[in-house]
Amino acid sequence: MKRVVVVGGYGPLGTRLCHHLSQQAGLDLVVAGASQAATTALASRLSPQARAQLSTSLLAPEQSDFSSRLQALAPDLVIDADGPFRSGRLRVAEACLRVGAHYLDTATERRHVCNLAQLNQSAQQAGVLLISGATAAPGLTSAVVSHYRDDFATLASVDLALAPGRQVGIRYPLATRLPCRWDFGGAVGHHWTIAADAADQVLLPGACEVSERVQLQVAVPRNWRRLPAMAMARLRSLAAPCQKLPAIPAPAPSLTTQPSADPAALQVVMTGTDRRNRRQTLCWQLTMATGDNVDLAILPALLLARRWLQRGHWPSGAGPCVARLSLAEIQDQADDLGFQVQLWGDQPPTWDEEGTPAPARGGMPG
Repeated sequence: MKRVVVVGGYGPLGTRLCHHLSQQAGLDLVVAGASQAATTALASRLSPQARAQLSTSLLAPEQSDFSSRLQALAPDLVIDADGPFRSGRLRVAEACLRVGAHYLDTATERRHVCNLAQLNQSAQQAGVLLISGATAAPGLTSAVVSHYRDDFATLASVDLALAPGRQVGIRYPLATRLPCRWDFGGAVGHHWTIAADAADQVLLPGACEVSERVQLQVAVPRNWRRLPAMAMARLRSLAAPCQKLPAIPAPAPSLTTQPSADPAALQVVMTGTDRRNRRQTLCWQLTMATGDNVDLAILPALLLARRWLQRGHWPSGAGPCVARLSLAEIQDQADDLGFQVQLWGDQPPTWDEEGTPAPARGGMPG
């Protein structure tokens, strides 16, 4: 029986991951976190419907004996679901190396996602796979761009946007950009968004040959809580004019999205030229009208964990979650989770002198 330990198991991402994994028969699932009461409460809630064997552990990366506690659990796979931020922290991944366990995390912060590749040689020697960024960006976004890349002779830009839906407090690192209005089309509609400092900006240009721009926009909920974050972004952009961000920047302020009644959505807009050198735009969107974006955030980690459970083995190494999933895998699981996948051509977005998208791009047809 395979043992999977979910660190941060009672947080918003960890709770949803544990819920899905608890439906997997023949799995020993350990809900781990800094609060024994919270882990026990979640395990008790999941137990009546669970097909997996459930247990709990008082385990958090901040503990001085974290590595020895993890070793005592003898995990086959560790999923660090403690949100997008790691501040370059590789402690959990390094502990997995020592105990011989595979590792996934849901980080978005580019410094952490990029830095994990430093452990590649050690991971190969240990025979384990360490993957960072198994979340919407870059896990889902890179799969979409990789799939459609051959439809373009040249790919100039990739613009990504995430609408929160009924979000439950996931934070995103902000870049020094002005807020703008983004059109998701259909039921999602227009949102005010702020550019996030995501790993995609470093990883996609090389992996998918993007020549000019990769940018992730995160929608701000339609309430007063957006104002402080938007004001901060405006002040930062005035104090430091927008420049190309370094590959490994200093930690940035964050936006914590708040609960909203809007649908959740992830949009990927690719703009470039086709084989006849004509301008071409392709837009792919994943929408969940009745849910939140937590399932969007955990989808890559869930798919990778299920793939490993089915196949029983993984190649070894360490690196970001870039093009590690096929679009077919994503769309099959998206159907099961109630997401709707749409693909359409659109007019290319227009950009103002600050490098932010103009209000209207047209919406989804139909």
